[in-house]
Amino acid sequence: HSFLVLQGEAQVQVGQPVAEGMVLIRGRAGGEPVQARGWVKGLVWYDTYIEVQTRRPLETPVGAPGRRWILQAGRHRWVLYQRNLPPGPCKVQAEEVGLGPLRWIREEVQGVRRQVQILPPEKARAWAKEEALARVLEKVPLGAAIVDKTVRILWETRDALGVWAQVTVLEDIARFSPEDDGP
Repeated sequence: HSFLVLQGEAQVQVGQPVAEGMVLIRGRAGGEPVQARGWVKGLVWYDTYIEVQTRRPLETPVGAPGRRWILQAGRHRWVLYQRNLPPGPCKVQAEEVGLGPLRWIREEVQGVRRQVQILPPEKARAWAKEEALARVLEKVPLGAAIVDKTVRILWETRDALGVWAQVTVLEDIARFSPEDDGP
């Protein structure tokens, strides 16, 4: 896309496809070794593919949380205190402190209602596209200029979607060889 040789010999032309690891500017000038220097910007594509379920588990907290304190030594556990533990399904958050071979565990136990959330088709498509784009953008280096974004639903069933996303960026690309490795 953009190519400027400050010192050395260009090994590629503007617009020519290049691959990672290719020498773009060689450290030679008029047969003499030199420090290769230059500036190269190119279009780079990042893409991802994800599958998204349109039926998702949903947990809703129910009631006040309970507490439990446990002392553990190896495989043995002793419950020293428990209060207001919810009946049925629950979610446990634990904090541990090691005291030599002993472990002191403090648990907060929250009752939950488990359901299946069914996303309407339009909402599922929109959410899947946003998720795919967010994941591909995680791969893009900071400071790279985004030129284009493409998101496509590749397949769709009642329960899931397959989504592909691609981002085209203009970024610095270069590999300089300080001296010639051969003829």
